[in-house]
Amino acid sequence: MSALFEITRGTIGDAELDALLSSAKQELNADFLRDPAFTADEEGPVAHLVADGSSRGVVIRRYPDKLSVRLSALASGLDWRMAYGFMRGVQRQQGGAARHENGSNLKLEDLSDGHARRDGAADFLDTMRAFRKSIEESDGGQCALPLGDFNLRLRLKDFPDTLDAAGAERLEKFLADGVRRYSRALRASVTSLDSGLSTAVWNFGSTRLPHVDLIECPASPNPIAWMAIQRVFRREIELVGENPPLYFVPSFDAAAPQNAERLAEMASFAVQDLEMFSQQQMIYYSARLVLNMMKNGATPEACVAQFVQRGLQEEDARMLTTLTVQTTTIYVQCIQDHQDMNALALALHAKGIAADAARPVIEALTDAQDEL
Repeated sequence: MSALFEITRGTIGDAELDALLSSAKQELNADFLRDPAFTADEEGPVAHLVADGSSRGVVIRRYPDKLSVRLSALASGLDWRMAYGFMRGVQRQQGGAARHENGSNLKLEDLSDGHARRDGAADFLDTMRAFRKSIEESDGGQCALPLGDFNLRLRLKDFPDTLDAAGAERLEKFLADGVRRYSRALRASVTSLDSGLSTAVWNFGSTRLPHVDLIECPASPNPIAWMAIQRVFRREIELVGENPPLYFVPSFDAAAPQNAERLAEMASFAVQDLEMFSQQQMIYYSARLVLNMMKNGATPEACVAQFVQRGLQEEDARMLTTLTVQTTTIYVQCIQDHQDMNALALALHAKGIAADAARPVIEALTDAQDEL
């Protein structure tokens, strides 16, 4: 499981601690995926050591009177070596011992690379077995392992067939591969437009993208709806963070002949009219709210009340709810009758529903079906 160590600060200063982090690169000969340096957060100076081979990384906190070193559950052998190496460096400079949260004291001779490998392997094996049992008994069948702004998702199918030392090596590699993939992806920044829409840039390299309305990418001179990108790459895009959502988008070779169709599909979703797109976005998300509420047994009147509670005028709330209910009824009937999109368009027209208004509702219905 997780392990927390504390070291009472003696003579060692902040500059010497910074130097210890810098020397970790040379001592471990590891490719660090983050800059090993102290930065400030709400609790004070903190350093996150994450290298190629990490599965959870190491969190080191610096206080005026002590240092804390935390290894999270399922930390890799490299993570344990980084933690022990840092504590070893501190003790060499000021003496003393590292106190484990279980009450034991680790002196310099207890912090060798060999001890780190042994302790880390034993802890990983025990934790792997405990996690496997916990996930088997859980409703969701998975758990999230946070690391910075992203999570590693660990599902039952990701566990090795055998819960022994060889299986632990395979699971450790699986987690380390995920850390490497997500950490090396560019973290896109979000820009807010005057229209109220949000946009981010994806240059076809592997990227960690927050949830936005529009994507700027080489597929088109005009921005493309993020929802359209999600549909085109629905099998590749991964949700790697929540509250707020964060997605991993893999690299895309636009020059490859086999990707020409996808490139054209993306370009077909380019947004020409931002005002109309903004209205369609509102209809889409409103339709998702209505669909989710009605799936849970809510009446149309309850949906209207929810919109009004969120600050919408009652007239607009009724329009959005009615549009969603009517379009859904026609859409489901066409599906049951095995009719094509042309028949759907005619049925909507017969009810006086404009195609531009119905389109985001149909997209919401399609996305809701894909998520089930």
